Amino acid sequence: MAKPRVFISSTYYDLKHVRASLEVFVETLGYEPILSEYGSITYDPAQPLDESCYREAQSSDILVLIIGGRYGSAASNQTPIQKKRDEEFESVTRREFTRAHDADIPVYVLIESGVYSEYQTYLRNKDNESIKYAHVDSSKVFSFIEFIFGKQRNNPVQSFEKGVDIESWLRDQWAGLFQELLRKRQDQSKFSDLASQIRHLEAINTTLKSYMETVLETVSPDKSSDIIERENKSLSKSQLVEAIRKNDWFDHLVSLGSISQNDALDASLDINSTSDVIPAYSSRIKNLRDLVYCLEPLVEFTEARRAFYALRAMLGQDRIRFTKKSLQEISRFLEDKRKDKAYKENIVSLSSSDDITDDSEE
Repeated sequence: MAKPRVFISSTYYDLKHVRASLEVFVETLGYEPILSEYGSITYDPAQPLDESCYREAQSSDILVLIIGGRYGSAASNQTPIQKKRDEEFESVTRREFTRAHDADIPVYVLIESGVYSEYQTYLRNKDNESIKYAHVDSSKVFSFIEFIFGKQRNNPVQSFEKGVDIESWLRDQWAGLFQELLRKRQDQSKFSDLASQIRHLEAINTTLKSYMETVLETVSPDKSSDIIERENKSLSKSQLVEAIRKNDWFDHLVSLGSISQNDALDASLDINSTSDVIPAYSSRIKNLRDLVYCLEPLVEFTEARRAFYALRAMLGQDRIRFTKKSLQEISRFLEDKRKDKAYKENIVSLSSSDDITDDSEE
């Protein structure tokens, strides 16, 4: 039976007793501990020794990182200058953590309480190089901890004083992980049932559609073809709108409130070149203020143009690109609309309505 593989990462000499205790603890849970000193790692003679450690860290199921007072030896593939310069020095332990974290392996970080307490002092005195720390051999230990805290996820940290503290915390964490796995399995079963029901409804819908077409052809043979074709187009458009709703440019268009989803789709389909952008939207957005708000992002933001391109790709349209000239044309169009009396009246009307709302709230 397969067992979860737990990679124990730490410096060796200062934490060898903790590592030995963790090996026993992991085995009692029925898991497989991976420790370099016990021959758990297969070394590749064609590579530096530590590269084999990184490979095992990446292929494990869980990584437990123990941080004590030593920063550790240098990782391979660093130049002699990098190894001498403290600010560029990367240890084997740090690289093990990085490789596992980048591979999305669940990571659990434990820090000796003395080191963790002194880390707070380091944060307040990072620029003071004259400080000598009592619990670490190098301030790079604190830089490593800071690096871990800088990760946006998969970086739980717990301080410890004794080995039993580590075991207690890991036992609780892994029990919670197992419970979460069971819950996700139950949810997946529910989603499978829901997907089955949706497929059943789709089958019923197809059957009903076939029945209705047969009825139409019987009752009104002359008009049935036109009706069926029109309804099929409507259904196809509805399905397409549902698929593109998550596109940021499409969402921007609809959020204006002056254009429906179908009109936003039709406008997008009418654009075959950048010169079609203004006519396609201005023919459907009659409110000048909303029209300006619609087109402004294309001129000002690269992200908006990327979303515009992505929408075209989803619709299967030919690839077009905004040039400096085409963006200047849109910009001049917007400037002209901002000078328009109707645009100014829209802005004044909007400001007045906001004032009334504020007064009523007071």
